Amino acid sequence: MGISMCRAVILSAVVVSIVANAHPLVAQTPLPVLAHIGPWPIASEMIGYQGRLWFVNSVKYSNHNSADLYSYDSATGSLRYERHLFSQDAGQPVIFQGLLYWPFEDARFSLGWGHFMATDGERWLFGTIPGKQIFHTHALTAMDGNLYAATSAWQATLQVSNDRGLTWREVYAHPTIRGRVSRIVALAAVGGAVYGYLLDRRDDGPRRRLLRFQGESVREVPGWPQDRAVTGLAPFRGWLYGLVGGGGGTALWRTNGVLSEQVRPTKTGWRVKGLAAGPQALWAVDSTRNTGRLWRSSDGGKWTLAHILPGGSPNQALVYNGRVYVSGAGEDGRGLLWGGKTAVSANAAESSQRPQGIVNWPRRPQQALDLKAAGRELDKALLNTPPAYRGNLRDRVYKIAMTQPGDDLFSPRLKGLLPNIDLSLIGGKVHMPASRLARWILLWGMSITGIGVVPPEFISTPWNTPPNRAEKYFEIPEAAIWAVAMTGQKDRATLNALINRLKRKGEPLWVKGEAVGALTVLTGKRFAYNFEAWHRWWAQAKKDWPK
Repeated sequence: MGISMCRAVILSAVVVSIVANAHPLVAQTPLPVLAHIGPWPIASEMIGYQGRLWFVNSVKYSNHNSADLYSYDSATGSLRYERHLFSQDAGQPVIFQGLLYWPFEDARFSLGWGHFMATDGERWLFGTIPGKQIFHTHALTAMDGNLYAATSAWQATLQVSNDRGLTWREVYAHPTIRGRVSRIVALAAVGGAVYGYLLDRRDDGPRRRLLRFQGESVREVPGWPQDRAVTGLAPFRGWLYGLVGGGGGTALWRTNGVLSEQVRPTKTGWRVKGLAAGPQALWAVDSTRNTGRLWRSSDGGKWTLAHILPGGSPNQALVYNGRVYVSGAGEDGRGLLWGGKTAVSANAAESSQRPQGIVNWPRRPQQALDLKAAGRELDKALLNTPPAYRGNLRDRVYKIAMTQPGDDLFSPRLKGLLPNIDLSLIGGKVHMPASRLARWILLWGMSITGIGVVPPEFISTPWNTPPNRAEKYFEIPEAAIWAVAMTGQKDRATLNALINRLKRKGEPLWVKGEAVGALTVLTGKRFAYNFEAWHRWWAQAKKDWPK
């Protein structure tokens, strides 16, 4: 399954009205292009953290294995490649207790559980959301000391964590007709409640609802328009604002959970892309046939054209450190970032929440573990091949990983005795030997613990897998590359295998992107997709690199 097509982010209208006497010079002022980001065609999911604007460069609205995190420093104008996600795209991030959490919108590794990354700006934690089958973690938000995650495979669920993402509890599962799909694709927290935009696909057409979660109570927001697409949820002055499509255009609505009201009537002929809130104003982006536009409103009722957005189509807006930024797709096939260039100091509120060292890092619980007994149980799970082989082995590996064994129980079994039967996954769309799946799950366990040794030949295996519609692949090189990044395996043979991966011809670019992500983590170099720079650096560095 690919990136959800149900996310209502491209609509056919916008809720803005041009002020009749708006100053023509203001209306014609272009917002500067700050960065072109490639190789993927769109920038999205912006968030401000530690004085830098963070965002994703990916391929959206289609099945494709791309998700690269970048950051932009307005003080220096520098663009920095930060991290690669083992995901088909990245979901809505959140800052919580000084850490930046980023969900894998369509995780590829855990075979049915959600994934996220958390960072303090330098170190990274690889987190898992166990539960019912989860292909997507669409969004994260935070409220009252809890993290919330919107997850789904075929059924929309809401998960909550009260220990900073270490463990999770399902608090809502949407009643979904068997064979159909429901998803919560956006979250927002305001006024002591969490709101989620639900899309429930049924035989008679999709049902769209805005849900309100407070404690153990879940209900539809009273008075909010039903069965109309919602985009750009934005908390502003105690209300939750949202753009609601339908009737040939889009209207602006707001709710406080009790009262819902239309702030601005439907306006036709516009294509809205996003809504954002700052301390003093709301902002909206839309695009015409020739250019994008950025609008401003102090009350949601009266809107003024603030800037045009040259060179591409806008996707989202964000206000951070007193400036508004816009992300989108460029005409040259790369992502775009627009915004002001003036340096602004970091928010005091954010600075006060920055993590103060490793003591604030989420920890896995220390538990007693009988290594010999755990090894016997793991071997049993590896060799036993009932219909539930995937789930049984995954659960066993996860249980071991979460006890922090200290000893390496996984990598010695990568080349051990493994079953030689064929398995069917993803509803029969993907077939593979059980031995490959077993290695895949063992490498996943190594990635969680950060312990183990990956044979470099696992990285070097040629890519000759025929494409599939879901763009779901469970080939060993993918898992091996991610695992060496998570375990910190950076000997000469490993780095040489990663560099050589960049030289291969005829392989998908996203496969090389996996190697770029691992090389960045292991070397601290940030050459991103400049393969020639990687080759030049390694030609000099490998002579003295430890074996």
